[in-house]
Amino acid sequence: METLKVTRFIWNIRKETEWLREMSESGWFLKDMKFGVKYIFEKGEPKTMVYEVDRFNLPAHPTEEQITEKEDFVAMAEELGWKVVLHDEDLNYYFTKEYEEDGMNELYDTDEARRLHAEKYTNHFIESVKLMSIYTGIIFASVAFFMIMQMLEKYEDKFLNIFVFAFTVLGTLLLFTNVLLLWAAKINHDSFILSKEEWEEEYLKRSCERKERKMFHRTRSLIKHLEKRSREGWHVKSVRSRAQIYEPGVNTAYRYAIDTKKLTNRRRVADGETVFEDKRDWNGINNDWQVESLKDARAKGWSYVCALDNRVVLYRSVEEDNCEPINPPESEGKFLTGALLGTIGKCMLVGFVLGLILGVIMSIL
Repeated sequence: METLKVTRFIWNIRKETEWLREMSESGWFLKDMKFGVKYIFEKGEPKTMVYEVDRFNLPAHPTEEQITEKEDFVAMAEELGWKVVLHDEDLNYYFTKEYEEDGMNELYDTDEARRLHAEKYTNHFIESVKLMSIYTGIIFASVAFFMIMQMLEKYEDKFLNIFVFAFTVLGTLLLFTNVLLLWAAKINHDSFILSKEEWEEEYLKRSCERKERKMFHRTRSLIKHLEKRSREGWHVKSVRSRAQIYEPGVNTAYRYAIDTKKLTNRRRVADGETVFEDKRDWNGINNDWQVESLKDARAKGWSYVCALDNRVVLYRSVEEDNCEPINPPESEGKFLTGALLGTIGKCMLVGFVLGLILGVIMSIL
């Protein structure tokens, strides 16, 4: 029997099952898996197979229900026409069945079932993050201890310097892994709570989207760029400090406008009203000003696009509608503070890590 081995890293399980379905349509069927990344396929007659993934690892002190959960679930799945193909080292079980045109092609066919499935994987990722955080804390505490001893001239050993360097690198990698695990928890949760039809619609929609990595530190340059893209048929869907996501549409001359808490408060002062100020809101998450901003924008014919961060909201209107500006034209030249601070913060972090590594290397030499 002809086999095919493919090594692939896939963090989103829904995307993984979609890829496995596409492989089956090409005549390659999942047979085995190693370490969660090496897939082994077997050649066969092309047909559409659908896949689902669930996990059944037991906690340290399982209840009777948890002990029998896997057996009961597999029995239920088999009654519905599903079979277990394999399970990987992390106890993820892969179920498959042939696609039925008018049949049920998903194991989790209710909102409650999808919610429980999503929570199971979210909890798994969070537990992994907790464990990795403990390891990371121990590693960095050890590094700090030996660095302090070196500063106090208690130890002078070349091998100790190598140890400090190696543990610093390892701790940094563990921190990066924690970030990846938290990201994986979010994307899988957001995927699992959707029905198969909803997810496929969202997946198809996202496959048509265009991501552009471009950094803007002033609102005027961002607005001009978005207006240019809209005339080319690409309409912004979301904006981050270093990237923009566009979705295709009809070539339309849009005007864009940005509103902030500061600008909203200026309008309130001009109208003789009190400003939005919450001294307990240290993180800037109180959205009272955003509610007011939405009302003002809608009243002048503008529609909401997205929020850049907690302090900036983006609106647009069709150019020919000639909507009244939300704020005076001079406000378009303001800095995007979040993007600017984010850039500075990232540069400082990279500089700190590189400086730390270079310092340890120099001390070894």
